[in-house]
Amino acid sequence: MISDSIRTMRRPGRGGRYRAQKARAHRLNVWVLCVAALAFAGAAFAHGPGGYESSLDEPSGNSGATSDMFIGEELARSLRSIQVLMEKNQYKEAVQRLEALDARGGSYNRYENAVLHQNLGYAYASTNQYPKAAEAFEESLSFKALPKQATLAVMQNLGQLYIATEQYDKGIAILEDWIAQSGGKDISPQMRVLLGEAYLNKKDYAKAVVQLKQAIASVDRPQKSWIQLLAGTYQQWDHHAEAAETLEQGLTLYPDEKPFWQQLAMIYREMHDDRKAAAALALACGAGLCESKDLTYLARLYLYLGAPFKAADLLDAALRDGRLNGGDDWQLLAQSWQQARELDKAEQAYVEAAKRNKSSGEAEFRLGQIYVQQEKWQAAADAFTGAVKKGALSSPGRAQLMLGVSQYYLGHMNEARSAVEAATRYPDVAKEARRWLQQLRGTPLAEKTATAENSAGR
Repeated sequence: MISDSIRTMRRPGRGGRYRAQKARAHRLNVWVLCVAALAFAGAAFAHGPGGYESSLDEPSGNSGATSDMFIGEELARSLRSIQVLMEKNQYKEAVQRLEALDARGGSYNRYENAVLHQNLGYAYASTNQYPKAAEAFEESLSFKALPKQATLAVMQNLGQLYIATEQYDKGIAILEDWIAQSGGKDISPQMRVLLGEAYLNKKDYAKAVVQLKQAIASVDRPQKSWIQLLAGTYQQWDHHAEAAETLEQGLTLYPDEKPFWQQLAMIYREMHDDRKAAAALALACGAGLCESKDLTYLARLYLYLGAPFKAADLLDAALRDGRLNGGDDWQLLAQSWQQARELDKAEQAYVEAAKRNKSSGEAEFRLGQIYVQQEKWQAAADAFTGAVKKGALSSPGRAQLMLGVSQYYLGHMNEARSAVEAATRYPDVAKEARRWLQQLRGTPLAEKTATAENSAGR
């Protein structure tokens, strides 16, 4: 009875809390990365009219390719002026001018078209028009005319745009191609995290882990979000031991990171290792990193593990210093003392809980049970009366029955019969209540008087 709330504690769902961490940050940063890549667009015609750099995909032995690989003076001048607009954050005007140039695309050579659509992609991305930006980048790549570095930059940004718009298959394919063509060198950890997030959205946990682990290993102090994302990936993959190990390593870098402790405790519970879960939370709380919900969760864990004194000491300290102050907190303290068989302390805590909880009579009901154990019938009757009056009870029928029993031992037979009759209407206690009702109806007057006198003597 006392530990019902502990027995019914539900273990957290597998990885549900961490799904919200996937594939968010890149949506906010795509336009920044695209604008940063503008330097590649400038390099494409940095040599002025007639300038040329060999294409990544230029067919070998094509000696006549250079005749189609230049930017005319008029277009070069227009693109430079548009770049000035973008550097001044005048993206709307830049898009309008680029679209006007694109309308005359039939008069441009492959190289000019590739550079024009490259710049158009950056401009669209800068105005958060991601689908149009992706289309422009695709068009730019289709001409197979950009220099190697510019081509790789467009591929990188196109991959990010696909992932930002949740086209994960396309994003993964082009970023894997981008890594292969760049030789796997100088791949930033941020890009590996982005690719890992894409794989995670596809539930390809093995490949997600590979990318996330490479990102984390490439820096001395990985970002907290990367560590938590890797742990969450392991958790969804049902690799709980690896998830716990990831967080334990993360805590060596960030010992004061509260979400790490909370996530670690949750993972230990999923591993059915409640003692480690309690130990992790106890360390966090000892370092002052716990919120009120963590304190009560730890107390419930202690009760679940059969350590009511630890639960009571934790709650008592938190209630004294103001970290906890609600009626439910006092009731949990009372349950802890009751499970520890410290009935006087449990009684005091239930009284405090009853004062604070105006919407439920559960504290009064449990207080009445303590009084029944001590045969304090008047106090029990008063407590059960208060419980019934407030309502919102886990077992209203049991409260009515116990009220009837208390009244019986006080010698108040009419009140006892009325309460027990009310209890018969509740299926969980109906059979027991009918037996009591039969006893009440068959009790001789002399016995009733003796019961009342004995109760008065107590």
